[in-house]
Amino acid sequence: MESLKQTLDVAIGNARAAADKRAKVFRFDIFKGVEDSCGSIQKIRSVGSAQLMEGTKTYTVYLKTLLSDVFYLLPEQKRLTRGDYVILTREMSQTPGRKYFWNNIGECYLLGGANSGMMRLSFDLFGAGDLYMGMHPMNRADTVEPKLDENDPVM
Repeated sequence: MESLKQTLDVAIGNARAAADKRAKVFRFDIFKGVEDSCGSIQKIRSVGSAQLMEGTKTYTVYLKTLLSDVFYLLPEQKRLTRGDYVILTREMSQTPGRKYFWNNIGECYLLGGANSGMMRLSFDLFGAGDLYMGMHPMNRADTVEPKLDENDPVM
């Protein structure tokens, strides 16, 4: 019986150590907005969210209207567009040695002034010019952090 307790204690300790090493995931709201008389963007309703893993630059975007599709926001580095970020989709590559083929489907623009801390998303196809993303993570409660409770069973 004592060795079973020791084995469980070791397993719990290992699980806690692994949880501490996992990166945090931050959530950002994507919303439909309108500009008020002062020039500030006001949120009408949430249309999706983006996630960013700690230590990375790639946002993973989920839109509520396109539940099965995943989009990616990456900082624009090649300066082929006027945007600050590019919106991409990806598909499995048929070319040997290349894992994904990336499709550029839009761009994002960082906003300034009263709207600093936001970016405007511009998809090539949708024509919606009123989609925005907050650049500050949603509430701390919406930040996913690894947690282990001593009373939870370890599998």
